[in-house]
Amino acid sequence: MDLNVSSTYRIAIVSLTLSVMVAAGGCEKESGLGGPGAPVNNSGSMTTDNSTENSANTFVLTVPASQIEITQGETKTISIGLERGSEFTQAVDVSLSTTASGLSITPTQINIASGQTNVEVVLTAAADANVGVAKIAATGKPQTGKSVMTNLDVEIQRKE
Repeated sequence: MDLNVSSTYRIAIVSLTLSVMVAAGGCEKESGLGGPGAPVNNSGSMTTDNSTENSANTFVLTVPASQIEITQGETKTISIGLERGSEFTQAVDVSLSTTASGLSITPTQINIASGQTNVEVVLTAAADANVGVAKIAATGKPQTGKSVMTNLDVEIQRKE
């Protein structure tokens, strides 16, 4: 086999592998950075200037990346996480809300204590819950610094 062809195939395989790894991305959906040193602008994206004193003193709120599926009358437990910068030690209050009819979240107010990285919450779809995709908003508010928000999609399926 010609060395150039072999190199071309290797490059193609590496590119495909990297594409799959990037597309897979992980199992969690993340908010922007929050906390006292969050290098963010008003749109929630990273800034390019040096407007932060210490980005290690930040956090990211995480929820499951894939859409959660729940059937009418079913209960599921999910994890809400906190990725902490190396210097971020604050407790974070997390509020969860939805406007979906028949979908409840327990508890809706959570405190992720200093040193803690996740908590579990329970989703319950009532027997008569509206079928379709619902959104759950998760907001993380540290003791000081910037709050963050992310969303979680929940598909409520008809019970057969």
